[in-house]
Amino acid sequence: MSVNMISAIQFIDPETENHYAYHTVIDTRQFPQIHDFYEITLVTDGTLSFSFEDQAMDMPVGSLIFVRPGDIHSKAFPRPSGHINLAFAPEAVINLFEYLYDKKTYSFMLNRSHCPPILLSGSECQLLQQKIRSLSLIPPDKKSEARIRLRLLLAELINSYFIEFFHQEAISNNVRPPLWLRQALDEIQKLDNLSEGMDFLREYSGKTTEHICRSFRKYYHTTPSAYINTRRLNYVANMLLHSDREILDIVYETGFQNISYFYQLFRHTFHDSPRRFREKNRGN
Repeated sequence: MSVNMISAIQFIDPETENHYAYHTVIDTRQFPQIHDFYEITLVTDGTLSFSFEDQAMDMPVGSLIFVRPGDIHSKAFPRPSGHINLAFAPEAVINLFEYLYDKKTYSFMLNRSHCPPILLSGSECQLLQQKIRSLSLIPPDKKSEARIRLRLLLAELINSYFIEFFHQEAISNNVRPPLWLRQALDEIQKLDNLSEGMDFLREYSGKTTEHICRSFRKYYHTTPSAYINTRRLNYVANMLLHSDREILDIVYETGFQNISYFYQLFRHTFHDSPRRFREKNRGN
């Protein structure tokens, strides 16, 4: 069977570097196809039969699929269904990775056989649909605004849903961490919550210590305490470089109570005492 070649020139506006469309009907004669742009598909209704090469999958509502340039893929609706396509020029995605991530992450994303589909929760799916619908309120001649809004949406989608699969070390069995854990880790980035540490994770998630520890080992290959301490140490290191506050004030702010244990962790991580670290690096 021949593969249909699709080019960005056919429908991606060079001024916006993107295109989005709602589909309730699929012309199967267009598939299998391959294109020279990036595409993100969100299943909004029913079931989408999707295949990468010869690997076929039935995608339920909430499925989010990332298609790269060069991926041979097919789509079909086994029953009345709907999906939204977001297409982005290669330059938009490359620039995003170069600015937010690194070449290693981008190379790994390209070298995978395909990017695993993500299944959003019901609330996540509805929120994403609302954001995409809001694009329709932008006047057609306001192309710069559309370009900015879609780039922001692209960054959000990659950072929130796909980036963990683009980092090789974060991949175990292509199983995405549950929503409660992802939300808890988002919230613990706030300093007040970080200072509470494990107490915050238990209270926020409603899970037992044992369940939280098992989840961290399964999805992140670490312990909650190691995860929390790493972020506390990062905060201390950055405040040493970017403020003139006293060292102990910064340390206590993060939730460390045992100062000797903190000094031990800091030296192990940064190979210097906090004072020497500040003296050696602030000029850089």
